[in-house]
Amino acid sequence: DDDDDACARARRFLHAAGGALGVPSWGKFWLAALGVYEWDGVNALLPELWLLPTWVPAHPSRLWCHCRMVYLPMTYVFGGRHTCRRTALTDALRAELYTAPYAAIDWRAARNRVSSLDLYYPHTRVCRAVFALLNAYDRYHVRALRARAMAHVLRHVRFEDRETHHIDIGPVNKAINMLVVYHANGGDAACAEFRAHAARVPDYLWLAPDGCKMQGYNGSQLWDTAFSVRAVCEARLARRYVHAMRRAHDFIECTQVRADVPRRAEHYRHWSRGAWPFSTRDHGWPIADCTSEGLMAMLALYDADTGVLGVDGGVRDDGGAAGGGGGGGGRGGRRRAPRPEA
Repeated sequence: DDDDDACARARRFLHAAGGALGVPSWGKFWLAALGVYEWDGVNALLPELWLLPTWVPAHPSRLWCHCRMVYLPMTYVFGGRHTCRRTALTDALRAELYTAPYAAIDWRAARNRVSSLDLYYPHTRVCRAVFALLNAYDRYHVRALRARAMAHVLRHVRFEDRETHHIDIGPVNKAINMLVVYHANGGDAACAEFRAHAARVPDYLWLAPDGCKMQGYNGSQLWDTAFSVRAVCEARLARRYVHAMRRAHDFIECTQVRADVPRRAEHYRHWSRGAWPFSTRDHGWPIADCTSEGLMAMLALYDADTGVLGVDGGVRDDGGAAGGGGGGGGRGGRRRAPRPEA
């Protein structure tokens, strides 16, 4: 919109920086998925890598979980060259995003092009050689093997959706998982899988004074609660805030993950039982430091010096200590409440 000053200034800035060809790899992926960049300009994201034996050093299961779960659905979208249909809007964006006519752009030459504004570390010769090898395979890939690999990736995507109640490990892979199930269901936005995804989008959104924001997680509920409990207990204020401590205890207890995901080795997952997540049990991914903080918070509430837990595991409304005498000091008269699962 030429009348929108903010958009006009953004376009001038983009063109001064060389246009959208210099966007880093994830930006190239999204522009291609939106139909305003060609897949030939994206370094190959091969779904076939997921079919390699897990002992191969290049197997994607060896990636950090947040990277792995982002590149997993990326390979499905890239492997099928899925993109938006061409419309008047995509044509307008194609004209605005680049400093050269869209039809005249050498897309393959743009694969490794990154603007100096975004280039934190130059591509090494080894990196460029690996990209060249992957791109060469992609150009002559075996269709039957590609179809098998995409089906394999789709099973992993659906497993992640199911085990996290369509929250997924984070908003980045959630958005791409939504693309995957949309295209896997023939572009049907009314299908059950896509609607289940859409219902959990608000988990990542919050409204700030300057507009709507996307969180990097579906919240930090367990993390914040555990730290708050420990602070109150360390300050010896637990008896003063008995009701709050009871609610915190109940929340931490119900947030603990009580079962491993099924077939966890098949899906490259560690054990989950007994751990705590960063946010909620629905999310369910176990995190080491969150587990330690959740456990330490529970132990602080169960500590006899706190004097607020009853023998049934709940926090007493009267603020009294559990066991003999209801009030005071020694450990000997107190009975311990049930502890969280170890």
